[in-house]
Amino acid sequence: MSYFEKLKNPKENFDPYNPDSLQSSGYENKLTLYHADILPFIKSSLKFKNIYSVSYYVFNLIFVVCLIFYSSYFYGLNNEFKDVIYYIGIGFAGAFLLLPLHEWIHGLAYKFCGAKKVNYTADFKNLVVMAIADRFVVNASQIIFVALAPFVVITSLFLLALIFTGSPYNLTVISIIVVHTSFCIGDFGICAYIKQNQNQGIITYDDFENKVSYFLVKKD
Repeated sequence: MSYFEKLKNPKENFDPYNPDSLQSSGYENKLTLYHADILPFIKSSLKFKNIYSVSYYVFNLIFVVCLIFYSSYFYGLNNEFKDVIYYIGIGFAGAFLLLPLHEWIHGLAYKFCGAKKVNYTADFKNLVVMAIADRFVVNASQIIFVALAPFVVITSLFLLALIFTGSPYNLTVISIIVVHTSFCIGDFGICAYIKQNQNQGIITYDDFENKVSYFLVKKD
């Protein structure tokens, strides 16, 4: 069975559409995460030393260094400093406009895994936007797929765009990649937490109405 087939048809001992049956299926609650507390949770999760926490910082470092070098190169082509700021600014603004696309990709990934409905919510005070498959249970592989899908798709598209765009627009494209990657902090944080507990058979689901997410592991 291929990776994508396993995402669509995971062989698990629980009903993904009935989270109330998880305890009788051998699972117990490990963490109840209220969405109002998601930022401290993400910061804590990124302190774990695993592939997802490290990758988040590595990707950010690589793209920021690329932006610095290309900005220096662009400025060295007899461009004024205000031109550098202008094209970087367009990229920063463009990254914010990508937020609906980012969440829509999360939603598509959820539906690919079998979710029947996806809701979208935003907490602009804490700069948190979420795609939520209400009461749909996903395993570790599925939630990592859902979490990283926007980063993989959007980053790949804009890296490809660098081939077809020349100066000065490459500066804008790189800026978009930098800001969007930083926006993926929640996605990588979730993955870092899942990875840290993957050997316990961790699964998760969201309760849209009560604004809470549950993480469960197999009972000993």
